[in-house]
Amino acid sequence: MLGTGVVFPVDNALYFVHTGAPVYADEYGQDALPHIYRMNLDGSRRTLLYAGAANEELLTSVAADGENLYLVSKSTEQTDDGPLQTRHLVSCDMGTGKKGFCASLQTAPG
Repeated sequence: MLGTGVVFPVDNALYFVHTGAPVYADEYGQDALPHIYRMNLDGSRRTLLYAGAANEELLTSVAADGENLYLVSKSTEQTDDGPLQTRHLVSCDMGTGKKGFCASLQTAPG
């Protein structure tokens, strides 16, 4: 896996958030994408909870409320004017892995 990660416990499980390294997605494929795994506290029974997109990176600040993980997702899109980065606060259901949008973290111009 490329990128960095953070491991933390919530209730009776460990969660591993792998940030991803989108600049290497073409070369390394799935290993460069962001992932979230859930496992037992001893590291056994690791299960993929969420697999991110090729243009996505998850930042390592994570909060949890027992139902969802909350993270910052950074995406980069190529435009005619060059790369455009956006940041969003997203949720990830701790049971299903479904990603949800919470809020845009873009700074308003002016």
